[in-house]
Amino acid sequence: MPPTTAELRRFLTAAFSDEELKTLCFDYFRDVYDDFAAGMTKGQMIQLLIERCDRRAALANLEAALRAERPDQYAARFGVVTPVPAAPTPAEPAPVRRDPHQVFLSHAHEDAAFAHRLAADLEQAGWRVWIAPDSIQPGEKWVEAISRGLEESGVFIVVLTPAGVASRWVRTETNAAIELENRGEVRFIPLEVAACQVPALWNVYQRVPFGGRYEDGLRALLARLSGAPAADVARALAQPRAPEPAPRREPLDFDWVTIPAGEFLMGSDKRKDELADDDETPQHTVYLPEFRIARTPVTVAQFAPGKVDSGDPLPGPPPMRGRASASGFGWCPPAFEPLASAPLVSGRLWGCGFQATPSPALDFGLLRSLHAHVRTKLRNMAHGRAPLHNI
Repeated sequence: MPPTTAELRRFLTAAFSDEELKTLCFDYFRDVYDDFAAGMTKGQMIQLLIERCDRRAALANLEAALRAERPDQYAARFGVVTPVPAAPTPAEPAPVRRDPHQVFLSHAHEDAAFAHRLAADLEQAGWRVWIAPDSIQPGEKWVEAISRGLEESGVFIVVLTPAGVASRWVRTETNAAIELENRGEVRFIPLEVAACQVPALWNVYQRVPFGGRYEDGLRALLARLSGAPAADVARALAQPRAPEPAPRREPLDFDWVTIPAGEFLMGSDKRKDELADDDETPQHTVYLPEFRIARTPVTVAQFAPGKVDSGDPLPGPPPMRGRASASGFGWCPPAFEPLASAPLVSGRLWGCGFQATPSPALDFGLLRSLHAHVRTKLRNMAHGRAPLHNI
């Protein structure tokens, strides 16, 4: 059974120093390393690494990296790992077969949503796509993976945006691709997604415009990939367009923070809080399993389009009381009321960013305890005595 995120967090804390953790991310998770900010603690760096791997379903890559860098400690902590026998070294390296129907998609991680949408559409159109970090194999170092992708792909596409041009890795990959294009090994196609100032050498290549409708840009790109002349691409874009589909309601998306399992102080002390209710006393310690909560409060704009699993709309905000601001703090507590009776397996999103994690250990009694705890904190916040990050 693979280790849990809590076990991985403890292992990283014990097995790596601050600098060793940075080296691990530099070698295997370069996009995470690039997001490390000055002054971040080791705990914050570990949290960012685990959350990023968990969000993109790449915990297996993290486990493989830990096995490679700390084999003895990993085996002692999580069980003996049978080593994979090394492949015999060939007398001469086998030539790399470049795939003319594989696209290497270079992008900054700030443009990941656009890049992954484009990758899915290209794959649907019959193209194979190499895109980081999804195409990096477990245990493969970042530089090795990028080199492999460039050697295997017959088409190089770069997403041009201010973030892309500023990315050191996008610039390195693009310059390498231009050299390969000059040798006739790859086709180089830049996409103009947002206005930006690019290096002079990049300006000699005709860009595919993506500044308007995404669908128009995709049609132009597919025509370019098929080898159609520029005039044919222009005529294709001039064809009547299909009616716009009805706007699709997107699900709420929060920046989730994982709260590790442990003991929490629940309830209020009337000697310190004159607003404490009788049902909030006595203050005592409770144990909660691991759960997730949104990093920032829910706004009215986010709450309004929310839907529960049954398809019924969530209740609207009641009138605000006290000194709660217009951001929606005043009606956060009522949004927690259904927690005591709602089925947990629905994984619903609630007004204050709480997500009920399907878990047999998370029973109704614990949710009531959490409900009371958050209600107390939000009441204090509404009266200016507690910031939200103390919840």
